[in-house]
Amino acid sequence: MTLDNRIPCPSFDVVLFALLDVMREAPEQTARHAYLDSAGYPHDLVGHVLARLDAPINTAASGTYEFNGTKRWNSARLPSLWNRLFTSLTHDGEPTPYDGRFTMFWGMTEDRGPAEDYLVYALLNHAQRANDRSDTTWRSATRRGITTFRTFLLSPTSGFLVQTRGAHQDLLQYVDTLTAQAVADLTK
Repeated sequence: MTLDNRIPCPSFDVVLFALLDVMREAPEQTARHAYLDSAGYPHDLVGHVLARLDAPINTAASGTYEFNGTKRWNSARLPSLWNRLFTSLTHDGEPTPYDGRFTMFWGMTEDRGPAEDYLVYALLNHAQRANDRSDTTWRSATRRGITTFRTFLLSPTSGFLVQTRGAHQDLLQYVDTLTAQAVADLTK
């Protein structure tokens, strides 16, 4: 039996500030390609952020994952880990299975909660993708991840704007303001 110690997804600002704090502690750390090291401690940028948020990264990242039809260990992409980290609901309102195959954010138009969770998911995914190159520092990966996230956020065809159908404009403006300030601070 798998221990289900998932937590509710933290708010966007908490996640963004955790990302910035981790980066500030080790700005010159270079990219790593696993959430956990061989001893089971957080290893890459996103692994450290998730640990800072008290998300159960140690149990979530252990074992194997299905990714594009291939079994992988400890290097799964965020979509493979999401349901092991955070609680959410299915389309029918039931809790998402711990090893649920899909990451879905139902009811984003009606409910701000799944919409904000989706933005957290997108931010962490962009940060992880920016951290993929081995010569990338955590500072440059954080800046690039937030920058590409903002491009995604403000694109008329972004998942957030399409799925919310224009709802939650206050959330969009808040997240845009936070990320614009973060990019400006990182560019100095």
